[in-house]
Amino acid sequence: IQCHVSPPPPPALRDYIVRSEVATLMFLGNTGVPDPEVYDFALDHPGNPVGVGFILMEKLPGKSLRWSVATQQQRKKVMDQLADTFVELHKYPFDLLGSLDSPGGTRVGAFARESLVDFVQSEMRTTGPFSSLTEYHTSPIRLVLDLIVRDEMYSQQAVEAYLIHRYLLGLIPHVLPSVPDDGKFYLKHADDKEDHILVDDQFNVTGIIDWEWAHTASPANAFNSPTAFLPVGDFYNSKNSLGDDEVVFARLLEEKGHGDLAHFVWNGRLQHRFAFCCGYDLADWDGFLGLFRGLRDAVGVNEGLDWDEWKAAALRRYEDDPGLKQLSRLFVSFVNHRLPHTTQHHSTSLNITMAPVPTTWSLRPGPRPTRWQKTRREPAARVARWLHALKPGLPPLQPTDDSKPIVVVCISDTHQNQPQIPDGDLLLHAGDLSNEGSFEELQAQLNWLSSLPHKHKVVIAGNHDRLLDPEFVARFPDRICETKGKSRADLVWHDIIYLNGSSVTVEFNNQRKLKIFGSPWTPQFGTFAFQYPPIRDVWTGMIPDRTDIVLTHGPPKGYLDLGGKGCPGLMREVARARPRVMVFGHLHDGRGRVEVGYRRFDRGYQKIMAGRGGVREVVGMGFGLLGAWGGKLKYSTWGRGDGRGRTRTTMINAAVGEADTQGNQSVTVFEM
Repeated sequence: IQCHVSPPPPPALRDYIVRSEVATLMFLGNTGVPDPEVYDFALDHPGNPVGVGFILMEKLPGKSLRWSVATQQQRKKVMDQLADTFVELHKYPFDLLGSLDSPGGTRVGAFARESLVDFVQSEMRTTGPFSSLTEYHTSPIRLVLDLIVRDEMYSQQAVEAYLIHRYLLGLIPHVLPSVPDDGKFYLKHADDKEDHILVDDQFNVTGIIDWEWAHTASPANAFNSPTAFLPVGDFYNSKNSLGDDEVVFARLLEEKGHGDLAHFVWNGRLQHRFAFCCGYDLADWDGFLGLFRGLRDAVGVNEGLDWDEWKAAALRRYEDDPGLKQLSRLFVSFVNHRLPHTTQHHSTSLNITMAPVPTTWSLRPGPRPTRWQKTRREPAARVARWLHALKPGLPPLQPTDDSKPIVVVCISDTHQNQPQIPDGDLLLHAGDLSNEGSFEELQAQLNWLSSLPHKHKVVIAGNHDRLLDPEFVARFPDRICETKGKSRADLVWHDIIYLNGSSVTVEFNNQRKLKIFGSPWTPQFGTFAFQYPPIRDVWTGMIPDRTDIVLTHGPPKGYLDLGGKGCPGLMREVARARPRVMVFGHLHDGRGRVEVGYRRFDRGYQKIMAGRGGVREVVGMGFGLLGAWGGKLKYSTWGRGDGRGRTRTTMINAAVGEADTQGNQSVTVFEM
């Protein structure tokens, strides 16, 4: 049963997407691709006994692939099997571009994806199917341009988004094959970020799932390297060279006698660039600038220009474009009336005489947005943070065994400093032991930590601890401060427990045990170690059940994260796992401690921070506050629990900071 985290599409579109996924799975069942078998399905109609559309399918063994924690040998094993899947799919060509739409058949119909469907006066207008690549690229971009003018997309950056997509429209000839192919199209997974691949403990691929939105594509798109294989740092920094995993994948295809498929990997960067830029979420502006510059460099059109230079040239180039003129009229109305142009869209302000297109229409760079502007861009999150700040706090965590509690000492971000550390039973370090991540810095910190009297010391890496990230070392060897003859393998860890996406259970003298999970990964920012792109979900299902302490380098969104700089995916996972304690750092000025509950008020806030809540959750939080102010509710009864065990987590930002040699208030000590 489909679960939507945003308003669901209309019934007709929901039914079409379900029917297309069933058709895709049934087609794959006749191939050698390991997909789940469909036992039954039903659409959303009155005769459906379940009441909603559903697909009853086989539950495959294995767990979702986590590319970031796999070794090179494990990655190569998965890539070898995925290359076999590419070879298998190449055996089944299609004549049209679109999605399969007939369960049990091979007919290709319109694309089964919300972003490629328009509604005009309640009439659903689909995209495709197409017989040519030019139509395939042109139609979705023209739909985006139309939605921008109608103020249904990119409302906060309408001009920038329009110029970008108008430019992409002109690039279509550059992304078409330079050498004519056979004119056939092949089935492609629409979301190949890694978690669609299931593997067992030996990294045998047990299945490929999540075929919703699957469609046929040109060979250059269908057999390009999966998104999971991209070199994230280089890709977002506008570099167009292939990553190490892509090179391995291409060579595996060649070894299997399919140099034709390997060709699409070797020459696939332009296809990646173009696909990423179409419809990209401009809220991630820094990420987009790197992608967009990489695209311009790849096609050799306007390469070398910074954003402001490119935008000024684009405004001149497209000044006679009808859509841009309409956006200009809306902008002039906004300036004249001091009202958002969304309220003017159907008003007589469209009759204002056309003014010259301003060359300073830019949200970036520019003055810092006001609080009101921030609220308009992210209204639910902004209001939720304000409401959350007004709630009464929870009392501190109390030990579960009063006779002999476990004393836990928390630090993070020591950055080569060695502050005074209080005694205790358990010492936790949440990453960034060093500044440059060199062997000398790391070994000095390990020697210092080992000399401390705590019975157990548990450590994770941070984004500055570069030497500990083998992928970073391989990709950016020039950024490692090397010691001749020394590598990560030469580090002496003494009695220190190092966690990297793993867990450990430690026992104390009173025979009490604590289960600790640790992971160093943080969202991409600059060129540092242990990072993932913000759009990738690396956290779902990562924290084991019944974990007592979670140790991460970065914070979850919404708690001790400088007003929202934490990770939404981590927030979702922590709210699911509900550890007793969570310790992190990374954002130094967010240091502190907060008791986090899981009552209805808190769950609403966490859902919004995780990007899956909105007005409904804000209203619920507001009523909770009103009840508390009226004396009718105590915080402990703000909504019922959900019967899922633990009802609170102590969250600690333990960042010490580079200049804090004494520890001051940054070393947190508590009892469990």
